[in-house]
Amino acid sequence: RRNLVLTLMEQQGFIDSEEADEARSAKLAARTSRTRDRSGVPLGAYFIDVVREQMEDQFGEELYRSRLRIHTTLDRTAQVAAEKELEAQLKRLDGRVRDGDGPLQGAVVVMEAATGNVLALVGGRDPTTSRYNRATLAQRQIGSAFKPFVYAAALTDGIPTSQLVLDAPLRMELSRNDVWEPENYDGTYEGNVSLRHALVRSRNVPTVRLASAVGIDEVAHTAREAGVTADMDVTPALALGTVAMSPLQLATAYTTFATLGRTSEPRFVLSVEDEDGEVLWETESHAKSNSMHPGVAYIITDILRDAVDYGTGTGVRSAGFRGTVAGKTGTTNRATDAWFVGYTPEVVGTIWIGYDTPTPLGSAATGGGFAAPVFGRIMRQYYSDRAAPEWEMPAGVLEYRVDPYTGLVLEDGCRTSGYYETSELFLREYVPETDCPYRDWWTDFWNRVGGVFGGRDDNAARRGHDLEEWQREREERRRDEEKRIREREREIEEFLRERSRRIRQQGRGRGN
Repeated sequence: RRNLVLTLMEQQGFIDSEEADEARSAKLAARTSRTRDRSGVPLGAYFIDVVREQMEDQFGEELYRSRLRIHTTLDRTAQVAAEKELEAQLKRLDGRVRDGDGPLQGAVVVMEAATGNVLALVGGRDPTTSRYNRATLAQRQIGSAFKPFVYAAALTDGIPTSQLVLDAPLRMELSRNDVWEPENYDGTYEGNVSLRHALVRSRNVPTVRLASAVGIDEVAHTAREAGVTADMDVTPALALGTVAMSPLQLATAYTTFATLGRTSEPRFVLSVEDEDGEVLWETESHAKSNSMHPGVAYIITDILRDAVDYGTGTGVRSAGFRGTVAGKTGTTNRATDAWFVGYTPEVVGTIWIGYDTPTPLGSAATGGGFAAPVFGRIMRQYYSDRAAPEWEMPAGVLEYRVDPYTGLVLEDGCRTSGYYETSELFLREYVPETDCPYRDWWTDFWNRVGGVFGGRDDNAARRGHDLEEWQREREERRRDEEKRIREREREIEEFLRERSRRIRQQGRGRGN
């Protein structure tokens, strides 16, 4: 059979007689070695499989009867980095994770955010032993990688990220016989935290409280508009990522954040030419405009930049990438899946690590520890000769000083009772009310006159008041603040009780 093919190639002028004779003289034998040989595997084997399927759909059997030149979106630098870094990480994890049914697997997708062009795709550990493309076909729960859509829904609904939400044990009666008590990953609770802190640290309980306040239907709607096409079980557990998606689908949804509001569809083939150079098929990039308010996408991106710098995604930085980047980890129930979705203003990358048959990876398994470093190393190589650009703040986003103890905007010339303040981003139409826990009269005065007698002195206010009087005022402010917090907690509890009552009534009305 081999000689027949070589003879036909010689007769048709594809090889000369010397090449044909040399090839025909090569010895044929059965291979007895059990070692895997990947020397003949082309770069981007799983990527090529996707292209082949699309070409067969477009051209049918004619694909194999014609001489075609196919132009794809594959970027060699990104593809080489994706294959190398995923393989290296899986080898590092061998022996560190619990054994599963088959080898530990992984998948990588790198997309161009604006166009949807797929720059790199790895569908498994080894294409010579498994051609199953996990990057496009595997549907796995995404865990905490879903949380940004919860917070995007809250921002859209007018809840600012400075808003405080309670991080404390929660018990939810879903039905008469169904009680759910979500817990944080580390089993601890932090009391009142801002929405920004809750997302940066990926706190479960505050996210569930927030989703319930906004409405699970609204969360699902926001995710759907942003490109989440998978089926969603509209229950409170959706907030923690019970939806199952493929790595390619998740990367597609996150293009909405990277582009500040536009969802790009994935594209693999640019054009196809015949042997004479005539274009037979040409594709266009497709993006859905207005998938998300640009200001909402920008604020979520700003929070996810914090998540990479000092939250759950610091594995990106520890891997050596120092450029502009945002991202979110994802670890599913019982740690069966480890995810990381990262993005720059130009590209989005998704990393998944787990077993084909869902198996706990171990108590130490997290998306931040297993998947985030892979993304960081890929980006380090992709941006080795240039820097990632910055996101531009949309016109409708404003920045104000904030009292972290109340979540309210500080008035000019005012300070917090604890002498600690922060800044936060707000949508222009949803800036919270202002507050003045402590009027810093002396500092305000010197700021107005320019500090001509030596500049601002942070201790001036204390010296301007009698110490005992200042202490009494501080104690009164503290009691007032605690009272406001208790009142706010009662309002939240009353709201949740009323919403639970309405849900039960709706359920009885539907016969559920």
